[in-house]
Amino acid sequence: MSRCRGARSESGFTLLELLVALLLAGLLATTAFSGLNLGINSWQRIQSFQDDYRDIYLVQNVLRRLLENALEERIYDDDGVYQVAMRGDRSQLLFLASNPVYGAPGKRWLLLMTDQTEQGTTRLLLYMRPFEQFEQLNLDDFAEELVFEEVPLTLLEGDFEGLSLEYLNVEPDKLPDWTDEWLEQPRLPRLIRIDLEGEPPGFWHEMLATPKVLIYGIKQAS
Repeated sequence: MSRCRGARSESGFTLLELLVALLLAGLLATTAFSGLNLGINSWQRIQSFQDDYRDIYLVQNVLRRLLENALEERIYDDDGVYQVAMRGDRSQLLFLASNPVYGAPGKRWLLLMTDQTEQGTTRLLLYMRPFEQFEQLNLDDFAEELVFEEVPLTLLEGDFEGLSLEYLNVEPDKLPDWTDEWLEQPRLPRLIRIDLEGEPPGFWHEMLATPKVLIYGIKQAS
């Protein structure tokens, strides 16, 4: 009888032992999956942060380069006012710049502004048009014409509310003064400050740009 009992005990696992083994295996699998899922989520968040940072960096780099290429050329408006080819307020800026395409000749009109989408987000837009020489040009009407006729390039889209622009006016014998309009001016602003209103993307920060022609003039004067 004892020989039979020994043979049965050595023949395999009991049902209880199998249940315990399956339970332990399930716990280990759950723990491993949770750790793997946490690692994947962490990697995706890091990748998302990197993508957001890269996008903001590229947008700010493009804006800085465009504004640095602003040209201090002058035109007559339809009232006969002789002024620099730049007109801006707090929410949009129209200016003449060298061609933003690297190595391409010519000049282009550039219009920087925002609009609202049907989904409630805000887009930062850039309109472009090749430069044509006019005897007179109303810059307000010309900006509206660009919006109506040209297809814009979307630089950024998000939950921010709009664009915030300011211009540094520097005149002889006067203290530098920031203003939110640049209208019918004889020269370019010394600095242009660009920010986003509302809730800008997390990596966005206020930026400054100086037209290269002014940097060259400052160096020459010094």
